[in-house]
Amino acid sequence: ELAAARLPFTLRTGPPDFSERPHGTVASRRRELLERAATQEGFYAELAKMAVGRWAELDRDVLRRTVDKIRRRADTADFEAPGVAAALLRFGRDPAFPVDLRADFEAALLGFRYWSTEPGTDAMWFWSENHQIAFHTAEILAGQLFPERVFSNHGRTGAWHRAHGESLARTWLRKRLAGGFHEWHSNVYYAVDFTALAF
Repeated sequence: ELAAARLPFTLRTGPPDFSERPHGTVASRRRELLERAATQEGFYAELAKMAVGRWAELDRDVLRRTVDKIRRRADTADFEAPGVAAALLRFGRDPAFPVDLRADFEAALLGFRYWSTEPGTDAMWFWSENHQIAFHTAEILAGQLFPERVFSNHGRTGAWHRAHGESLARTWLRKRLAGGFHEWHSNVYYAVDFTALAF
C-alpha cells in the first residue's frame, strides 16, 4: 500500500495575483498592471511610472544608465532602445517629462546603430531573432519620432529608417509565421520579442 502523501501549502488571503475570471474594467486592469510594473526594477519600470503619471518617482540614475548604454552601443542596448523611443512618442509632450531627459533620449536615438549594415563597430549582437525584432522596432519608432531629421550614424532621415525598419520587421514576421520561433524554448527571449511587438 502506498501511504497518502502530505503536501504543505499556504492559504493566501488578500488580493490574488491571478484571477480565472476578468475583474474590473479593461482600463482598471491596465492600470493595475502598470502600477505593479512600476514597483519593479530597470528601465521598463521607469516607463511604467511615466504611464501612470508618477513623474516625481522616476529613478534618474536608471534612465541615464539606459541612455548611456544606447549611446555606447553596448550589448543588449537594442532591448531598451524601443522603450526609449516609445517613451518619447507617448509621453515626450507631457509637461512633466524632464527636459534634460528628453534631450538625452533624442541624442541617443539619433546616434544609434539600427542594423548591422550601418557603419560602426561595437558589441551589439544582431543575429538572433529576439535581437532582430528589437532593432527593427527601435528603428521604426525612432523613424516615426524624427521623420525629417538626419540620423548621424548612417546619414539617413527618420522617414528612411522607418521604411527600412518596417521592411525588416515584415520579413521577420513572415519567417516566424512560416517556420516558427528558433528560440521557442526561451522565456527570456520571448519577453524581448513580446516587448518589441507590443510597441
